[in-house]
Amino acid sequence: MRVVLSDKAKFDLIRIYRYIEERSSNAAHAFVRKIDTNFENLTRFPFIGRERSNLAPGLRCLVVGLYLIFYIVHSDQITVVRIIDGRMDVDEEFSAMNDPRHIPFDGEIRGGRHVLIVRVYYEDTDFTGVVYHANFLRYMERGRTNYLRLIGAENRALFAATEAQAPGFAFVVRSLTIDFRRPARMDDVLEIVTEPVEVKGASVVVRQRVMRAGELLAEARVRVAFVSGGRARPIPKPLRAAMQADQQAAQS
Repeated sequence: MRVVLSDKAKFDLIRIYRYIEERSSNAAHAFVRKIDTNFENLTRFPFIGRERSNLAPGLRCLVVGLYLIFYIVHSDQITVVRIIDGRMDVDEEFSAMNDPRHIPFDGEIRGGRHVLIVRVYYEDTDFTGVVYHANFLRYMERGRTNYLRLIGAENRALFAATEAQAPGFAFVVRSLTIDFRRPARMDDVLEIVTEPVEVKGASVVVRQRVMRAGELLAEARVRVAFVSGGRARPIPKPLRAAMQADQQAAQS
């Protein structure tokens, strides 16, 4: 039996790691080791956690220091649903998680696709009240930036591994094609959906869509090159593997 983390659990783990690392790098690494040890214990004793079916069907909770690992046991795997600070209101967290309108500030990755919520403000529109076309590119840039943040480009552990292989690395737009379908207007709530569709040695192609209540407003295909020292370089394996995993999840 294996342990699989949901997208929300991955986000939780990164967020907790960053929070602890601000105070102590050693403590952050110790936290990850402790979590790994408990994941191994779950594979041997999957029912050691207390049942919490009141929050979700089949849910169990394992206490790890100040943190709570919420998971569900399946026939072939254990799915970690959330990793939450035990001092938080757990009922409220799961209530918010089950609300389809709830998305974290940096967006979230759902099945390999990053979703970011953007509200249109007066400053985004022209004199007719329609979003200026160039602002769609700004929304998409935010989506790509936050996607990279969530998969670990700003998680210092992955960042350090990438930096060691490619000092001073950056992602730069090499080419972009965009198709505008519908206008967006002031006070609209938009979803910026970003997903990798092609991960090569030194570049990534992402598909990005701007949606409004399920309606497609704009769609773009962006090729982003990995650069280090002013030159295109191969994407380091840890970062490439994270993107490929999302690519496979989005296509499944």
